[in-house]
Amino acid sequence: GPNAGTINKPGDDPFVVTVGAANSANSPDPSDDAATSFSGRGPTQDGLAKPDLLSPGVSIVSLRDPGSTIDSAHPPARVGDSYFKGTGTSQAAAMVSGIVALMNATNPLLTPDQVKGILMRTATRLPNQPGSGAGEVNAGAAVNAVNDLLGMLSPANGGLVRSTGTGSLEASRGSLHVYADTNDDGAPDPVRGEVTAFGTPWTSQSWSTNSSSGYACGATSWSDASWGAKSWSGMQWDAKSWSANSWSNAAWSSDAWSAKSWSGSSWSSNDWSAKSWSAKSWSAQLWS
Repeated sequence: GPNAGTINKPGDDPFVVTVGAANSANSPDPSDDAATSFSGRGPTQDGLAKPDLLSPGVSIVSLRDPGSTIDSAHPPARVGDSYFKGTGTSQAAAMVSGIVALMNATNPLLTPDQVKGILMRTATRLPNQPGSGAGEVNAGAAVNAVNDLLGMLSPANGGLVRSTGTGSLEASRGSLHVYADTNDDGAPDPVRGEVTAFGTPWTSQSWSTNSSSGYACGATSWSDASWGAKSWSGMQWDAKSWSANSWSNAAWSSDAWSAKSWSGSSWSSNDWSAKSWSAKSWSAQLWS
């Protein structure tokens, strides 16, 4: 802030609750509260008015992190040994998170859209305060209204369609789009249609041809060099590692598997057929 268009990610997401910081002027009267100069404001790239509401964000007493950079740089902000006065939208957002926890404790079945609607409906309006959204959060009113307003609330995100990740590339995006400089003119544009964020066309055919049958999966990486030629069929799998020394010859067929370990002493003679399975352990004592 304070310039317009200074809301960035993740605050520009229309489905989240974007919280700006208010200066309460050290008084309990909200009439002298104002949006701080450092608090960002909309509109977003998609023309949305943000933030959604404000919360106190100046000289908020919270937990201290002894020895941290901010603790070392601002000793006067310490409050005793365990607390610290901080300023910022992070403090404001944390306050709203606490209020939402109280709202959910009152009614655990609240949806995120209902939470957002109640917060904005019960906020205290701050007239003539650009960047204040619906106003300053009112914790008591929001918690008390949880069960009273549910049946009367219109959707906070009415008219917006979430991205689903299904269907065609364009259909999966929902109402809003990502922005990218797809034409290399130095300015980001909304990515629309069946194109990637790099501006290249995307179809199911391009995926099957390039990735599965072509270079990445089929031709070079999967069938040709890494999988088929050297690693699998050539040197490592069939020739030396698998068929010759490790599997068929020394390790598997000769000493370890067929001769000594499996057929001879361990499996057929002592452990499986003679003593452990047929004679004493299984047939005699355990089963009968």
